[in-house]
Amino acid sequence: QSRQQRVGLFLILRNAIPSIAYLMDSYLYSIFMTTPAFLQSLFLIDMIASTGASWSFGRFLSKYASREKHLAWLIGGTTALAAVVSCSNVGLIEVLNHKRVSWTAKAVTIFVKIVLGWTSEWKFLPDVVLATVHVNPRAYDDTAGRQSNRRALEYGALISCIDFGDQLGALLAGPLIDWLGISRENDWTDLDLLQEINSILMFLSIALLAIIWR
Repeated sequence: QSRQQRVGLFLILRNAIPSIAYLMDSYLYSIFMTTPAFLQSLFLIDMIASTGASWSFGRFLSKYASREKHLAWLIGGTTALAAVVSCSNVGLIEVLNHKRVSWTAKAVTIFVKIVLGWTSEWKFLPDVVLATVHVNPRAYDDTAGRQSNRRALEYGALISCIDFGDQLGALLAGPLIDWLGISRENDWTDLDLLQEINSILMFLSIALLAIIWR
């Protein structure tokens, strides 16, 4: 197996964790559907948090991705941070189940949205760096244009591995949600348990680094 193949496999498996983001969005909609303006503001908060995370990553963290060993630590660190922070959804669910549409509930929701959006973006960006640095720099043809096209295709293939992993995660989430019996009709029972499972799987995914760095 070539290095690039191992990187592709890592990116697929790393992102194939059952995704619950859309389920949390449905839950938040069921709580705040009487306040559509607040729901719209949550979307804007997500965008602002992602933008801030991207800027801060480029400003403060990207320098640690210049060497492979440092990149491995960066991937592991941002994943561990995202896994721990994602547990804040458990606390959010507890608050919303009791406070419902109160100012306390709104404040907690905004805070959790910001930290989750920020750390999720930090977790994602090292994947892009990993795909970038593992595009083969060697020439495949004497023609510079063909070499450039080949490198672009390799980069696109590695980036698509991230998307493919995300799709697998969405597919795997369905059976898990059915098994736990989570739905709006049963008042989102065990949604917090699903979040805990997701956080644990995210943390355990750090072990997948062994695929690349053995």
